[in-house]
Amino acid sequence: LEKGGCRFELIGFDACLMATLETAVALEPYADYLIASEENEPATGWDYSGWLSALSREPSMSALELGRRILDDYAEACRREAPGEPATLSLVDLAEFGAAIPPVLSAFSASAQALIDTGGYRTLSDARAGSREFAPASRLDQVDLVDLADRLGTPEARVLAEAVRGCVKYN
Repeated sequence: LEKGGCRFELIGFDACLMATLETAVALEPYADYLIASEENEPATGWDYSGWLSALSREPSMSALELGRRILDDYAEACRREAPGEPATLSLVDLAEFGAAIPPVLSAFSASAQALIDTGGYRTLSDARAGSREFAPASRLDQVDLVDLADRLGTPEARVLAEAVRGCVKYN
């Protein structure tokens, strides 16, 4: 991406488990928006026909508008082709992410470490144990950061959760 010599309006992953903090950090210098799934994607993956046709009819479509179309087409395809299977996909504003998340994540991390250091490990452990987890059979230990922060409930966790929610423009 660095050698590409350009900034992308949108980078999307038609792949499982890519909507992570780490992915957003890695891509933030190279794109305006990230589209990725928090969970395993159903085997059908993205439905390319609708949004590509819409883009060909309106090539000046904004990245935000295109992203919403990709998500809507994906959700509809999943309802049709894989009913009952979990289907997640999010559109994240990477510029907002890059500006908002690093300082609040640092504060959250320091707060969590202080909780552990002062005997509050059980509080953090209970929050983690109750958090929404993705692909648990794979043993990736990947949880919903907002859910974890909400369950922890410290002031720093609440700020982090709100900042992450603000960066997600559509899901």
